Amino acid sequence: MRRMLNSCMAIVNKKTPLYQIFPAPEIYSFVWGLSPDLRDDNIYKIILENRAPQLLEIPWARTGLIYPYTEGVPDSFKKDHHNYGEMIRKFLLDDALRDIKNNKAFLNLETFNMSSINRLTRLCKRKPLKGYFYEEKLLWLSALSSLVEKFDIKGTLTQRSSKKRDFQQEMIMIMEYMAKSYIR
Repeated sequence: MRRMLNSCMAIVNKKTPLYQIFPAPEIYSFVWGLSPDLRDDNIYKIILENRAPQLLEIPWARTGLIYPYTEGVPDSFKKDHHNYGEMIRKFLLDDALRDIKNNKAFLNLETFNMSSINRLTRLCKRKPLKGYFYEEKLLWLSALSSLVEKFDIKGTLTQRSSKKRDFQQEMIMIMEYMAKSYIR
């Protein structure tokens, strides 16, 4: 779930400090410093036993069972018990769209079709589908717009046309730049 929540968390973080333990440099360095043989899901159990054993009583999201058990009766929670789609539509979508529309650096990339983004936003609010697939993509675009601004990312295409843009080349350039920035 961490990857699925990153775009939501980026928007929440604009209004209130929000942290995850997993990307903390100390944790990341510790885990990657271990032998690959030791980097399995058991590391969660060991860390929790030492730091917060009460958390081991919560069923694991992957299985619905108390970790590390693989057999037994899973919890009765539905996969979508969290209601992310409704929460995104109600609390985050307007801010996300505003972030995208107001971000000149992002708009200057001319990579995304803003009328399509506006249309998708209206559709998500008016007739939401079960789940939150499209809403999550809109939040991802909002988080991406923040990165474009933060890292001063510029488009690489010299010839632009409103009918034909080299979307893949733009995305590859953005991802390569982001990867280089985080690897340092």
